[in-house]
Amino acid sequence: MIPIIYLIVSAIVILLLTTRQKNYWTAPSGMTLTLKREVLVCLICFGLSYASIEFHKKKERNHTQFSIGSLDQKSIDQINYLDRKLAGTWDLEAKRKGKVFKNVAIYLIPVSLLLFIGSLKGRLILFFIFSQGYVLTETMTGLAKGLIDRYRPFAYLSNDAVKFLNDESKEEFLEDIVDYDILNSFFSGDASIVAFSFTFFAFSYSSCYGQSKLKPLIWIVAVSSISLGCYYRTISGKHFPTDVLIGALVGAFVAFFILGIHQKLAT
Repeated sequence: MIPIIYLIVSAIVILLLTTRQKNYWTAPSGMTLTLKREVLVCLICFGLSYASIEFHKKKERNHTQFSIGSLDQKSIDQINYLDRKLAGTWDLEAKRKGKVFKNVAIYLIPVSLLLFIGSLKGRLILFFIFSQGYVLTETMTGLAKGLIDRYRPFAYLSNDAVKFLNDESKEEFLEDIVDYDILNSFFSGDASIVAFSFTFFAFSYSSCYGQSKLKPLIWIVAVSSISLGCYYRTISGKHFPTDVLIGALVGAFVAFFILGIHQKLAT
């Protein structure tokens, strides 16, 4: 249902932004939209999203109830050295702190793009390009999770360790442990979205405000936010270091890719 809605909305937006405007409008940052390119990108997003949903449906059907403490030391020893030390980690406070960066990435940054310089048309173009990259990042993440089974770090927590959790932490732990999402550790969706949004914002700001003295600060804040977001996802027990590393790289790549193809159209 979601891919179909996205396809319909995308088709309407593309037509509104491209028709009767000599094939495209130009944003203040030099980025453009063309009908053929936007249709192709949206179809790719639709296809990946549909495949992701189908893989997750199959994964959920095949999921069996997880037993706390079933992953012993032998299972931990099979994890690569970089990730092994995080097996059995669970920190509810770190999980909540990590969500702050994701909320900024999915709510504050998209809205802030509409406040950039230039005409309303140009800002809508930038927002639409962001939405394409956002969906592409989400679908690539969902596809990886649907294809790859990897237990989250907190799944390795022993029965004895669970007993020492406070009531609130234990309650949320038990809610997370029973869902098939416990196998969706690779790669981190929070890391990929945070990396995409902050990289997109920093790159767009640099393009729109080429003479601004704040550009270095914007990039420092972006990189720091991505790093902290990834850090909290690892110490919370939701992801291994390699999960957030790959997620961040994918998100940053999508940001540069989606902006790059639209800037090339303007040259």
